[in-house]
Order: sequence, then C-alpha cells, then structure tokens
Amino acid sequence: MHILCADDANLSDSLKKIIRDCNEIYFEIDMTDMIYMRMNDDKKLSDLLSNEDYAKVKKYFEGHSSLLPFSMLERFKPMLISSLMEEDDLPCKTTNGMELVIMKEAKDQNKKISGLEPQHSSHPCSTASLTKIRR
Repeated sequence: MHILCADDANLSDSLKKIIRDCNEIYFEIDMTDMIYMRMNDDKKLSDLLSNEDYAKVKKYFEGHSSLLPFSMLERFKPMLISSLMEEDDLPCKTTNGMELVIMKEAKDQNKKISGLEPQHSSHPCSTASLTKIRR
C-alpha cells in the first residue's frame, strides 16, 4: 500500500475521468478482500525472520500505536507490515493510502474492483518488503 500524507493523497481530474470511463479497476491485490493481505499456509512473520529481527519488529509495534494488535499483524504479509512502519516516517499526523483513495472513487462510480495477484500466490512481492523490517 502506498501511504501518503492525507493532503497529498488526491486524484487528478484526468485520473477521475479514467476511472469514470473504465469498466473495472485492477490493483496488485484485491483491495476489497483482506484475505489477500494474510499469509498462506498459517505462516507468521516469525517464520520469515530471524529471532533477532522478529524481536525488533515486535518491539517496534509494541512501542507504536496500531489499528491491530501485533499478534494479528504477524499473520499479514510483510508488505502491509512495512507500510505501517513507513507511515510513522511521514511528516504529518493524518495519512491516507492512494489505493484507498482510488478504491473509494471506483466504488462511488460503481466500478468492479479486482486484483492481479492470485489469492494463494507465492509471488516474491509477498515477502519482498522485508528489507525495511530488517534494517
């Protein structure tokens, strides 16, 4: 997810027109179904990281407010976890995701929303976001 300061997360008139004129909106994953954000096969973040790195991530989330407790977050793909961490680096208090802004516009226009990545993908992007977590 691409998180920005809320004031910067706006759609241009030309993008709104494109959304209005198309039949369907595709994201990398289906943003309307959070099951796509969960790891497959009951994997957890601790299965992907060393004990040392896992402890760092856990400590980070215990010290920062989050919408979900860490025990729930650790079952989501690293892509989501790293997005939440990056959000703290922004110079604003209110944030928004560009995908969410686009999705809202698409829903307002009654457009079908789909994802390119299959639900049970082992695509490298599912774990590629670990570089931020490991630093």
